[in-house]
Amino acid sequence: MVRACMDFSFHGIHFVLVGLPYSYVACLGLVCGCGQTRRFRVRRSVGAPLPSTCGLPEGCALSVFGMTMVDWMLDWWLRGLKVRVDLRTFVDDWRVLFRDATAFERIWTALEQFTGHLDLVIDMSKTRLWSTDAGARRSLRGGDVAVTLAARNLGAHQNFSRHCHDAEVQKRLAKMPLIWVRLKASQGPYRHKVTAIYMMAWPRALYGITLV
Repeated sequence: MVRACMDFSFHGIHFVLVGLPYSYVACLGLVCGCGQTRRFRVRRSVGAPLPSTCGLPEGCALSVFGMTMVDWMLDWWLRGLKVRVDLRTFVDDWRVLFRDATAFERIWTALEQFTGHLDLVIDMSKTRLWSTDAGARRSLRGGDVAVTLAARNLGAHQNFSRHCHDAEVQKRLAKMPLIWVRLKASQGPYRHKVTAIYMMAWPRALYGITLV
């Protein structure tokens, strides 16, 4: 839901405000501001190291920690609304559950304000809206957020209705014939090919199938 969250997730003053010990914030500040560099690869060329004073590198354990603090702040932020909201987060994946469809505008405005204060951007291409009530779905379709029956979430196909869709799984299976050809042509030992099926082929083809 949040675009390039790791690039902007660290703001020391915000972490102090939520009560994080200053020693932890100082440690994160040292990581971000003292000699941290990143290299960018374009095709087969790797550029010179560039210094960075914002965000944390993706793949670094501290980046998940930083985003967890942002999720914590978002929970506090939404508590200020006079609307019953159930927030469920997984790093940069945010799910907001609420019972009153008329409260959506207030909740959406609060989310935009929150991300604006932290220099984060909501990725509209990955943001979806759904309601179990047909009337609510009709009223929500005129907004900026797409109302959908199903979507890809965290790499897996997820249905939001009683209809059983499996579009993402079909896309994965459609790419598998080439994998089998390459595996057959491989000169590796038979036992390695069997391991490849368990470790690579089946997860790539059937990842998230339990959600369909």
